[in-house]
Amino acid sequence: AEVLPSRLEKPLVYAVIWTVGAGLSQEGRVIFDAKLRDIESLFPFVGSVFDYGLSVEKNEFFAWEERLSVAPAQWRPPERARFDEFFVETVEVARFRAVAAYLLEAGEPLLVVGAPGVGKSTIMRAILKAADESGGSYGVVTLSASTSSAALQEQVEAKLSRKNRKKLRPLVGTRAILFLDDVALPRLDEFGYVPALELLRQALEFGGWFDRQALDIFIEQKDIFYVGAMRDSQTLPPRLANKFFALGLPFPNDASLARIFGSILHFGLADFDPEEVKPLSDRALSFVIGLHKNALAEPRLQATPSKPHYLFSLRDIARVVKGVLLIDKLNCDSKSVFRKLLVHEVVCVYQDRLVSAEDRTVFRSVLSDQFYASFEVPLNDAL
Repeated sequence: AEVLPSRLEKPLVYAVIWTVGAGLSQEGRVIFDAKLRDIESLFPFVGSVFDYGLSVEKNEFFAWEERLSVAPAQWRPPERARFDEFFVETVEVARFRAVAAYLLEAGEPLLVVGAPGVGKSTIMRAILKAADESGGSYGVVTLSASTSSAALQEQVEAKLSRKNRKKLRPLVGTRAILFLDDVALPRLDEFGYVPALELLRQALEFGGWFDRQALDIFIEQKDIFYVGAMRDSQTLPPRLANKFFALGLPFPNDASLARIFGSILHFGLADFDPEEVKPLSDRALSFVIGLHKNALAEPRLQATPSKPHYLFSLRDIARVVKGVLLIDKLNCDSKSVFRKLLVHEVVCVYQDRLVSAEDRTVFRSVLSDQFYASFEVPLNDAL
């Protein structure tokens, strides 16, 4: 009688973390971490309670960091993969994949929520590809502001098998997972509803929808599971939102950003001059990440109604890194050339978006300070 409660304590705490805390923002997770630690003393003082997974066999917590087997210097992309298909495992990704896999295995509708550019679609496609290889199938349905209920129904049915007039089943395998990218984008109609999302709610709540050619026929959906992705600034109708398990994907911390882009830079610069260029990869990474964070913190560089395109995300860091790696090693054989290339890419991605001289002056100040902090040489040496 005394063994059972102690055996259940850690699974119960872990379940609380990934139910009550699953959909929280990064700021919310900090508060949740402090409150939970006031109640439970099961976790080490290092990191957050979200940084630990649970080994069911050993009934022990482990750090997700320990499960990252590939060091940045040894990372390699898949053969013939495009830059936007590069995938680097981080603590955030490892724990997200584990929780998402549990939910998909249980057949729970999943809603992935995160800021633009954090990799929601990329990570989910990797998870779904793994599910596909294990005997299921998956399809991607991309929604837009103009997606109607008829268009959504047509896209979904095209990715499934119509066994007869009354049944929709997976095309192959024992189950199908449909990934609804940008699920919150369809706009309201004149009556204040979103027809496409009301149709989706009907499918989740009643297990199917009606045939548009014969309204007396209900088309049953079986072994079909839905996964949606949306920005954290968007909302879903409450009657649809409560059908999903919301799982937040926060913005990566500094260590994860360094792991992601450090892995890509180390790989991309592997054949460059080992004395002049390769040693600068860590400084270049510090420069780009620091510049991104400092630019985001500048009030004049914030998005406003008159400057709605002042939105900076992880995609901008990726564009800088991608641009740097486009150069040939024969044309970049010194520290000076590499630093000039890096500044050129940063200016193209960030400064060229700015619309006023005042904003460009503010950005140039941030650029100059961060460049000196990272390379210990003045910005004029790279201009």
